[in-house]
Amino acid sequence: MSAPPNEHSVKPTARQIALVFGSSLALLWGAWSTKTLVELEQRQIVTVRLGTLMEEFVAAEARVQRTPQDAKARIALYLKGVQSVIDELAADGTTVLVAEAVISGSAPDRSAQVKAKLATWMTSHDAR
Repeated sequence: MSAPPNEHSVKPTARQIALVFGSSLALLWGAWSTKTLVELEQRQIVTVRLGTLMEEFVAAEARVQRTPQDAKARIALYLKGVQSVIDELAADGTTVLVAEAVISGSAPDRSAQVKAKLATWMTSHDAR
């Protein structure tokens, strides 16, 4: 008497395949969501007092005699500098909020840092 062929081979049922696939999918989703949550926790939210920085710039420019064209060029350069410095601050995923629009003061203020970097940026980009 001979043994039936493939006695030790077991075919998985459709239900077993679905369970393995579903479990694998759930594990992958869990790993991805955990990684995403950890990354979000590491993000920093900061504020910058853009209104104050703009007021200080306008006051300083008002004390200097410039032609309207020169004043317009300086303002455009300043605004470009503000955008550049804010983009640099946000490059690592930091969320930058305008301090004047924030109700709660729980986010660290980076206005002094932005002002210093902006002064350096203006010096290196000003044609005059």
